[in-house]
Amino acid sequence: MMRELLILRHGKSDSPAGMDDFDRLLQKRGSEAATRIGGWLRDRNLVPERVVSSPAARAIATARRVCEATGIETADIEENLDLYLAGLETLLRILRAVPPEAQRVMIVGHNPGLEELLASLADTSVSPYDDTGRMPTAALALLQMRNPWADTAPGTTSIIKLIRPRDLSPTD
Repeated sequence: MMRELLILRHGKSDSPAGMDDFDRLLQKRGSEAATRIGGWLRDRNLVPERVVSSPAARAIATARRVCEATGIETADIEENLDLYLAGLETLLRILRAVPPEAQRVMIVGHNPGLEELLASLADTSVSPYDDTGRMPTAALALLQMRNPWADTAPGTTSIIKLIRPRDLSPTD
């Protein structure tokens, strides 16, 4: 049974002087991009069953916008503090803890961890120096998982699609 993992980087955020990184808010561009990504998921029947997000303001706002566009109740978003600026090992641990019955899961978080996760899980070469492994703000990677969540390991997924907001029309 194939599982699908959606890896979503938060939308473009502001960096006002003196504001704590955790509290940074989405820019208008980031909100619009998240809504377009959500519309893309909805239109392709790729709505996740489970959404796990970093609780940082920019990440949770991105998750909420995507969920609103797909019809998921925002109250159903699972906030996980461990996702905030998580590294590869933490991200793998979070994925391994996903309930086995979940078929499509979306995690919403931050770089560089998400790019590291994508490169690690992929069964093909992914480079952070070209577009195969880059996850700019509001980028979404769709991966197929061959193993149960508990067995998530490097090299065990296939990248199906990597979508960036600039790839989508404003109506998506």
